[in-house]
Amino acid sequence: MLEVELKSRVRSLSDIRRQVARLGGVRVGKQIERDVYYRHPGRDFGLTGEALRVRSAGQESFVTYKGPRQPGIAKTRPEVQVTVGSARLMSNILQKLGFRVFGRVRKRRETYTLSGITVCLDQVEGLGSFVELEIIGTDRTAAQRRLLALARKLSLSGFLRESYLSMWLSRQKRARRQGACRQPGLDAGAASCDGARRAISFSRSANE
Repeated sequence: MLEVELKSRVRSLSDIRRQVARLGGVRVGKQIERDVYYRHPGRDFGLTGEALRVRSAGQESFVTYKGPRQPGIAKTRPEVQVTVGSARLMSNILQKLGFRVFGRVRKRRETYTLSGITVCLDQVEGLGSFVELEIIGTDRTAAQRRLLALARKLSLSGFLRESYLSMWLSRQKRARRQGACRQPGLDAGAASCDGARRAISFSRSANE
């Protein structure tokens, strides 16, 4: 199957939420997602364009393989995902096989369905607010056409092909150049003093 996705950075998730509701979107749920990405022991995912992720989302856990990206305005790549009983145990298995943690991303995700499209309103720790429109299927051209039509209705533009992990890694590099500070107990996504303050705020609001 192919994951076909449009992603935009937005200033206000509230505005998008209202527009989605006005268009008849159905709210699926809201939860904290913790993603851990792994480095392959035998090949460089940075060169092959692949990714391996273990996700904890509420009471569920998933392992996802993402293949190389395909050309086009939408981010399109093969995806295989399976449910696992425990993210912690899955991580333990991967590390025993030689995989190593490469990066972590944490976000608060609110999900809707609208006209057969998954709409995700994301508040990503250390990165900001984003909207993702996604279709899982086999016809990339048709999926991209449907995503662009909905994006126009939601006034989305400036589509990003970068993953949250890529954005996080770029932010880490900038933070190192600027002389980052770290605070004990924070997720690795809090790469700078400013990021650390946002991570604390994120953690507090997530627990409220």
